[in-house]
Amino acid sequence: MAPRISYQFHGGRPRTGAAANVVGGGGGGGGGFDHNSVQVINGSFPAKPDVGAGVGPAIIYDDCSGSSVTTLWSGGWPDGSGAPYDLSYSTSINSVAMAHSHVSKYMRGCATPGGLANTGNAVMAWKNRTISSFTAKTYMSWYYMADPNWVTQTYGGTGADDGNYKLYDFSTGTSPYDPANWYTSGHLGVDTQRVWNDDDGALDNPDRNGNNFFGITGPSYYAWQKSELEISHDTTNNGYINWYENGVLNSKTPASGHSYYGHTIGGTLTGSAFNDSVGGYNRAYGPTTQWRYWNDVVLDYTLERLLLTNSSTFASSTILEYQEVTAWGTTQITFKAKLGQFSVGQTGYLWVVGANGITGSPAPALHSSVTIGS
Repeated sequence: MAPRISYQFHGGRPRTGAAANVVGGGGGGGGGFDHNSVQVINGSFPAKPDVGAGVGPAIIYDDCSGSSVTTLWSGGWPDGSGAPYDLSYSTSINSVAMAHSHVSKYMRGCATPGGLANTGNAVMAWKNRTISSFTAKTYMSWYYMADPNWVTQTYGGTGADDGNYKLYDFSTGTSPYDPANWYTSGHLGVDTQRVWNDDDGALDNPDRNGNNFFGITGPSYYAWQKSELEISHDTTNNGYINWYENGVLNSKTPASGHSYYGHTIGGTLTGSAFNDSVGGYNRAYGPTTQWRYWNDVVLDYTLERLLLTNSSTFASSTILEYQEVTAWGTTQITFKAKLGQFSVGQTGYLWVVGANGITGSPAPALHSSVTIGS
């Protein structure tokens, strides 16, 4: 019998490691900690595997400065609604500013007119991948928001809106929702709940604890929020899904001890094609007010990473900015500084996250503090 993919939620607190110096590697302010400047840190770091982009770089680091979404991504929807509604990069529209001052473009698309996945039923970008054996990992982070003028009264003109607003999807095949998938979703315009859910048996439904979704209360959709996902796809009972928003482990499961074990439809794995998506289906498609926006979208297939936070205590951090690593060694990491929400003169803290993520072991280690430049 083919193996089952399993997921399990983890809880816990990180530890603080020994501090070391940050060495400026040029760029920006001639060695200052400026946005996009090249930086080097030295120390003792966990090994990071090469998952297809070299040892260090993420599979995708999308600052939305490009000209075509499909330069980095395997596909994006809508791509059949026509300009200006198709998924693309642009400067500010609809009086919606960027997520922060260090970017000048975002990725955006509109759920209009609807009818098909690629004409507005879904607004999303996805990346295809091959998983030949398990365990496999997914790390994703992104800023996101819905347009403040989003209409919640209709979906396709057919009735009341339940707020179905999907945020992430993991699917078999080479496009989202085909043929088996699970996803995170929200209740846009109805409440601020977020849920994990599975409609077609891609995970056990209900799981082995009798649950078919996990409900979470999160922040408003109509302002910029920052999400991080840590996922371990496993054919044993050791997989896990951790979801953070604005630095908070945004899940009830650490307190309640639930696990979410999963498999593909019928309990078997067929083929090695999978994909990860940011965004997804929107129940309230139709009106031309249904815009969705993203900034700083990161996808990687390992959980090792370097984060810049606003606290020397990791659990107290409310800003977590992914740093664009270009080379990762066990004694030296080279990266481009990404300042995100940070302001000039603010103190930031560099944390090294290991193979099992924020709440795993070893826990994130504090490397050093920096003074934010321009």
